[in-house]
Amino acid sequence: MQRVRAILPQVITYPHTRPSQCPYCGCGALHRHGKVSKSVKDIHVSEVAAMRYRCVGCKRTFAHYPQRVGRNGYSVMMRALMALTRALGLSRRSVSHPLS
Repeated sequence: MQRVRAILPQVITYPHTRPSQCPYCGCGALHRHGKVSKSVKDIHVSEVAAMRYRCVGCKRTFAHYPQRVGRNGYSVMMRALMALTRALGLSRRSVSHPLS
């Protein structure tokens, strides 16, 4: 019997980098505008800190999430696990209990 070994990336709970530019207008002048806690769908981490920034150019605010966490709230590890279960041909019902 063959074994499948997958190395899954771990979630970082705090953003260690600062965004280089505004995602809306591309301006490089940003001011930190606070910190918010966001819930994450992951096996090991339930919440991460997202930094808020305000652009000097267009005056819009945006959240900067830690690496390996998407805006949709799923971690990279959970997305990799979902893709792996689909590739193995497992149904959503059969993997919903272990992943919850």
